Amino acid sequence: MSAIPLGPVRIRGMVLPRPAASSLLTCGIFLATLALRSPALLLRPRLWAEEGGLYWERLRHLPIRKGLGLVVNGNYQLLTNAFVAAAKLVPVRDIAWVTTYAALIVSLLCCWMLDGWVRAHGLPRWVGAVAAVMLALLPAGYEVYLSATNVQWTCSLLALLICLGEDLPAGGVRAALRYALLAVCGLTGLPSCILGPVFLVAAWRRRTAYGWAMLAVMAAASAVQIGVILAHRGQISAVRPFNVSLLVLVPMAMQEGLALVLPINFLNAGAPGLDTLAARVQLAAVGLGLIAGVAAIARDSLGRFPALVLAGASVLASVMNQVGALEQVQDMVSGGRGGRYFFLGQCCIVLLLAAGLAARGKLPRIMAGVMTTLVLAGGVLEVAARDWSSVFTTGPSVAEQVDGCRPGAMCRIRAWPVGPEILVTVGDEGESH
Repeated sequence: MSAIPLGPVRIRGMVLPRPAASSLLTCGIFLATLALRSPALLLRPRLWAEEGGLYWERLRHLPIRKGLGLVVNGNYQLLTNAFVAAAKLVPVRDIAWVTTYAALIVSLLCCWMLDGWVRAHGLPRWVGAVAAVMLALLPAGYEVYLSATNVQWTCSLLALLICLGEDLPAGGVRAALRYALLAVCGLTGLPSCILGPVFLVAAWRRRTAYGWAMLAVMAAASAVQIGVILAHRGQISAVRPFNVSLLVLVPMAMQEGLALVLPINFLNAGAPGLDTLAARVQLAAVGLGLIAGVAAIARDSLGRFPALVLAGASVLASVMNQVGALEQVQDMVSGGRGGRYFFLGQCCIVLLLAAGLAARGKLPRIMAGVMTTLVLAGGVLEVAARDWSSVFTTGPSVAEQVDGCRPGAMCRIRAWPVGPEILVTVGDEGESH
């Protein structure tokens, strides 16, 4: 099996571990870091925002087939529908366990593919471990991980890693599994579909049947999503401002670059001062320069083309996600508001930095090491402070709310932090009606 021809493969004389063992280690490191970051969400899970008031409230009254086709606010998310539909199979006190841990599985799949990406480019296995820690500590990760509502953003990272991973025989079983994962990612919101140009460039670079097949799968999923948009354009125009403006580069600069190395509250405090054109232009230039600089650092270990692809994907994802965002662009000029729109961009920066740690040149290694240290230190300090992030790491446990209800009485279950309360009747055995 050959590696993807997106750059040089350098083993550096290392004896790599068995792929499965290495991938499991990367997943374990990510999970351990995530558990330290948000222990309450894993021990006392809650429903996050729309997965309660919108998805659960609608899906629990629908048969499975219709539920899987549910479109909310003009947005079709297959996995969100499936996760919430699966929660119908358990007592109401346990629904958040299903939605939370199902979303976690998608994150772990990303880590599995991350390890494959590392091996495909001949990088030392510890690069994947460092990247896994940084991914778990990302500012945007607070809003994305462990949420069935926001699993579409995690899917975009999974799709990118599959696209840039190792090459496979197009008709093999592993390739078929990748096609299936890509199809699911593409059908779970638009964040994966907007990576279409990346799939096109990767297919052109590979010039293999596997590369073209991946492009075809993503194109088919995108066609379905476009059909959904056209069929529900009335809903979409009612909730999305469509930020078609160069101002989208300003939030990108703050959240993809500065938010990784500076305190979020510091950036939030300085955001009101960015109301002049000169300040916005300067900040946008800083953000683009930082992305270019990180790509240059990673070029030594990844090769020019893979580094450029990741840098381009970071800009493409942030710009396109902001265009279709639910918020006005000026509201996202902050350290963390609307972080989900910048999640994939932050992930690309992390991949570039982690790869830069294995550069042959001393200067790129030092620069990558300094920036990685800042990212890790900032992430750890944000966890210790539990300040702005507390809204994402707390919330009323569904199980505890149900346990406090009187059997046979109507009970109100609250999703966190927004959304209407859910009315259920709890029976003697904890069943909902």
